[in-house]
Amino acid sequence: MKKKIFRMIINILLILLVSVAFLGCLYSWQRNMIFFPHPLDENAEHVAPFKEFEVTFSNDGATLHGWLLNPGKDKLIIYYGGNAEELSYTLGDYSSFSNFSALMVNYRGYGKSTGSPGEAEFFKDALHIFDLQRGKYKQIILIGRSIGSGVACYVAANRDAEKVVLITPFDSLLNIARKCYPYLPVSLVLRHRFDSFSYASKAKEKCLFILAKEDALIPNENSKRLFGEWAGEKEMLVIEGADHNSVGTYGQFWQAIREFITE
Repeated sequence: MKKKIFRMIINILLILLVSVAFLGCLYSWQRNMIFFPHPLDENAEHVAPFKEFEVTFSNDGATLHGWLLNPGKDKLIIYYGGNAEELSYTLGDYSSFSNFSALMVNYRGYGKSTGSPGEAEFFKDALHIFDLQRGKYKQIILIGRSIGSGVACYVAANRDAEKVVLITPFDSLLNIARKCYPYLPVSLVLRHRFDSFSYASKAKEKCLFILAKEDALIPNENSKRLFGEWAGEKEMLVIEGADHNSVGTYGQFWQAIREFITE
């Protein structure tokens, strides 16, 4: 009987040790599980036409590289990309907004930007860049896609922009992680929470939410929960047939953004 109890205790301890070690790995490696930075291919055909529009910013030891398209306009779009998005691939799309300047700056570790990605770093850099643009433009419009919607929400809650567009947004990364890993105590280990829900009630800007009906990565219910909390005037477009990655290939996607920011 005593041997059975002893073995049971040993087994429980082993399970606890393995669990603690596993959670420790999750905590240490979560940056690699959340962010997928890609380098800039400067020789790519889509990059060359925009060479003259390159800009850099310095913040807390990092050099942030990007592009200022259509310079000299009195209205500015600032775009925040997804967690695997190197922004040179969106230059052609946003350069077509001929009445707007468009600022596209790669996150730390993405493209030619130095440093390591992280929630705190994204937020700090976004506020720094926004503050450098204030006073130069009559209007600043924020557009954030996927994880970039979390950056846009944070900036909108802490600064005054004219309008905001959120593409496939989520209420919080914690809620998404809980659905992906229902049996893990993710709330104990997740450092990069991108808790947009907590910022939405402070965001007074008019906002367009664009959802992909077949989004398997960010369920529509999480996007709609954020929509319900947004303090400013708001509207929603759900694109039928689109998923998380294909939503930008639909004509109504770009039409809706154009109409919203120019109305």
